[in-house]
Amino acid sequence: MADDAKVKTALIGCGGIAGAHVTGLADLHERGVAEAPQVVAVCDIDVDRAEERAQELAAFGPMPRVYDDVEDLLAAEDEVKKSISAHCIPSTTALPRQRWLPGVM
Repeated sequence: MADDAKVKTALIGCGGIAGAHVTGLADLHERGVAEAPQVVAVCDIDVDRAEERAQELAAFGPMPRVYDDVEDLLAAEDEVKKSISAHCIPSTTALPRQRWLPGVM
């Protein structure tokens, strides 16, 4: 499957749970699952942690763009607005959920 046909996703929050997602995506890649989503962006208020996750993802796919502000990610990444991994977002976050949650997978 061509990269432009893959589902484009973003990780918002790059802590422990995001690491489990990276591991799962790496496993899909190793098994040759062509339909595996492509992480095109990562976001965390700790930019160093976001950059570390991006490096982990780049080991088996393109290097994701790194953000430290979810609003910046949403403004720049039109292709992922409907495929953001919401379960990576802490329930206590102060994001404007009503603006983006209806389109989240």
